[in-house]
Amino acid sequence: MKTEIERIGCLEGSTGIERAVSLLKSGCVVGIPTETVYGLCANALDDGAVRMVYKAKKRPHDNPLVVHVLDRAMAEAVWDLARISPENREKLERLIEAFCPGGLTFVVPKRDGFSDTVTCGQNTVCVRFPSGEIFREVLRQSQLPIAAPSANVSGRPSGTTAGDVYADLCGEIPLVLDGGECVFGVESTILSLVGEHPTILRKGAVTKESIERIVGCVMDGGDEAVYCPGLRYRHYAPAKPVLLIEGEDCREVCRKIEEIASKEGRISLLCTDDIWGILDEKERIVYRSVGKDRTCFEEIGQSLFRAIRVLEKECANVIVSVGVSDVGLGSALMDRMRRGSTEIIRV
Repeated sequence: MKTEIERIGCLEGSTGIERAVSLLKSGCVVGIPTETVYGLCANALDDGAVRMVYKAKKRPHDNPLVVHVLDRAMAEAVWDLARISPENREKLERLIEAFCPGGLTFVVPKRDGFSDTVTCGQNTVCVRFPSGEIFREVLRQSQLPIAAPSANVSGRPSGTTAGDVYADLCGEIPLVLDGGECVFGVESTILSLVGEHPTILRKGAVTKESIERIVGCVMDGGDEAVYCPGLRYRHYAPAKPVLLIEGEDCREVCRKIEEIASKEGRISLLCTDDIWGILDEKERIVYRSVGKDRTCFEEIGQSLFRAIRVLEKECANVIVSVGVSDVGLGSALMDRMRRGSTEIIRV
């Protein structure tokens, strides 16, 4: 199969969007940018198309997909809110008003008859209202709920550019819409509303603190998280080993970087400019900046996956990454960095 990339400039009259809609309606799979990462998209009401997503991505068939919808009317074809408590329904309404469209995915009971292929046989479904303009225009023109995991081979770093998607899925899908680099670069937060209390199953673009400001106390994790998109298997991993250094003392972090560089001979380094600026020995290091300092979370999020993909092509034995502050959006970034690492070194 030939894979084409089509750049999207103006949404109005875009032949690329029209083509993507036509392909989705005919049961094909298309790469489309969201505000978080690029999505590998199929009509959520077409089980054959959804199975093609799993095949193209090499995704295990017990790993459910997120369904993207334009509005409440489209969501009604997917979810059944009568099966959650009145209290959680009220919290859902407040969260939709606060964060949607945006990077928050809701786990709610699914409607009778909705696809077991999308949900992996579970009685719940993951639903998100994306804010990316290109994705929303595809939803508007197609009038279809769209099932879409990140557009990359399963286990690899998520794609944040059309080039990333092409590199992983060339020959597997007919079209990638190029909307430039994603704004956030980190997937959505997944919040379950089926239990007694709202529970974060996957950290992401919307922080726990932001959610709690709207609905009060929110729980973390739980057994349900095992069956949440992106959590059952190793994710975000490049082709080379990744050593993640965690520590607050910048000097200790730098000493560990230099020690690893001396041992390995040549390393790729993924960190912020504040760390790079105080390193003494730089000759054996290929450096890729992800931001000004370790608290610039939005900048780091936008750069992280792209930087990993660039560094894995360098002539170095390992990639060394330096952790960020594990608070707010930093918690979601650290979750991705830990899941993609071969070894975690604490100093």
